[in-house]
Amino acid sequence: MNEWGTIGAALRDWITVIAMMAAAMGAYFGLRFATRRALEDAMDRAAADNRDLEGRLSARHGRLEERVVALERATDRLAAQLKELPTRREWHEVSTQIAEVRGELKATATAIEGLRGLIARVEQPLAQFLATPHDRPRR
Repeated sequence: MNEWGTIGAALRDWITVIAMMAAAMGAYFGLRFATRRALEDAMDRAAADNRDLEGRLSARHGRLEERVVALERATDRLAAQLKELPTRREWHEVSTQIAEVRGELKATATAIEGLRGLIARVEQPLAQFLATPHDRPRR
């Protein structure tokens, strides 16, 4: 090979290396740009999703706070009602009074049945007595 052929081959090799380096750098910067772009897009989508989730969580939190307030009010009402409930002793006294009243009702029912039997026995003779004329003493 002559001298120019060697220089030409060396130049061709250098140009090939430079072209390969340029291609590699182009690919590197292209990937870097594409990666950055994809990452920015992904971050934008994540931020939008995050805002959406924050909105939904905020709404849910508001509803939960309303429920908590309602439960606190209900608890307060129940506590007030519990204070008004009678004690065990009072329940015992009331149940004793109820038992006494039931006993009196049973005794009254028995007396009423006795009176009904008495009325049934006296009813027919009384009707006969009233149906017959009697001499009334004159004054």
